[in-house]
Amino acid sequence: MEICFHKEAEKSLNYKANILFSKLCVKSKEFSSNVIFKAASINIPLEINAKINHFTKTDIKGNPTECYFEYNSYLIGLEKNNYKDLIRLSEEFLKNPSLKKSVSVEFLNLSIFQWLEEKYINKLQQNIVDFILNKSKDAIKLYEIAIPIEMTKVQTSFSLGKVEITEFKKEIFENTINYYSKVNKQDEKKLFLSKDFQDKTVGLIKVEAEPIFAKEYAFNELSKSLSLLRFFHCASKNPDCTCFTVPSGYSIIHARYSLMLINEMITNTKADYALTYKPWLICCSDIQNFKSNGLDILHDLINIKRNEFQDNLLNSLMLFSKCSILSDYSEKLTAIFVALESLLLKNENGQIQATISERIAFTISDNKEERKEIVQLIKGIYSLRSKFLHHGKKFDDVEKFKKFMLKIWKFFQTLIQSERSKKFQSNDAFFHWIDDKKFS
Repeated sequence: MEICFHKEAEKSLNYKANILFSKLCVKSKEFSSNVIFKAASINIPLEINAKINHFTKTDIKGNPTECYFEYNSYLIGLEKNNYKDLIRLSEEFLKNPSLKKSVSVEFLNLSIFQWLEEKYINKLQQNIVDFILNKSKDAIKLYEIAIPIEMTKVQTSFSLGKVEITEFKKEIFENTINYYSKVNKQDEKKLFLSKDFQDKTVGLIKVEAEPIFAKEYAFNELSKSLSLLRFFHCASKNPDCTCFTVPSGYSIIHARYSLMLINEMITNTKADYALTYKPWLICCSDIQNFKSNGLDILHDLINIKRNEFQDNLLNSLMLFSKCSILSDYSEKLTAIFVALESLLLKNENGQIQATISERIAFTISDNKEERKEIVQLIKGIYSLRSKFLHHGKKFDDVEKFKKFMLKIWKFFQTLIQSERSKKFQSNDAFFHWIDDKKFS
């Protein structure tokens, strides 16, 4: 990957880095020892730099606010606002398009601070831009990242966006066992043979980047693809269903654990699950059914340069998919209306219910009486939502909610299918199409 800077940008970055260097302060090693932590706690991959020996102060969220290196029994570094200048310098570097697509702010923060350390201790003459370019070129590699997917099994591999959803290959474990048995590195072998991956469905994502950026990118792309995949789960149509297809680490399985004690002895352990958890089994015929309902269209939408309507539709679908992983009716309903309002409202004030219900009705039906029924159904659901949000009343009309979810699923499915003919270029074009149907 070729990375270069415009001369003026390079000059500005080097100047700001030298100003930052002049702000280094010296502290005794004992200063504020109760709130200083070694940087190993920041989860920096060792392949970036195996000689990290930095100290940081963090805020309540765990974000670094000060950073120091050790030299001649003193701590040298940046405090408070000066450390913010380091972060701002990292953000300046990310204005470079190539760097923005391949390195993280965390990587740049660490690299800039390493440059300050090298310049202070070893009188480094290399400017910051050349230093960052060299560090980036060394760290950027083509990675294939596998992330386990919770509660999901697939019969055959398929792609959605930039992700291949597949069973994790047994050969990868075998290759790893053979390699580490030769070099006798048992700890590494255990790391690679984690139970988290065995017999798991995973998302495979290829990305050329440094490790921190690569992992974050992979999780984001998998989250996006799984959001769209959940559109085809029954939980997107039926409020009594819940889907648990999420990236590993984002588990939504709720359990209450307890230990039963008698005479200070444990007699029983138990996990009480709020729901019955069943994995989503996706077979070959399911995938063909998904494709007929628009899976291939969504795959293309993720990968192409989208127009305004396509972008808004994709974002709305990802918001809508949140309803599938929720079990509480009121939370499901809130997620659905957030998705609908993000797509169907522009600048309307005071006519939200009428605008949304009519636009949905005219999108999915050409029958006058059916349109009226749809409008009344959606307004009725809005009323139920209002009673819950503003008056705390229990959501009790489940049958009406089921009919509503089916209509909303059909609405989104209709818009997905409209992409086969690239029917709309913008939201205004979509709204004008509805108006033409209303007044024709």
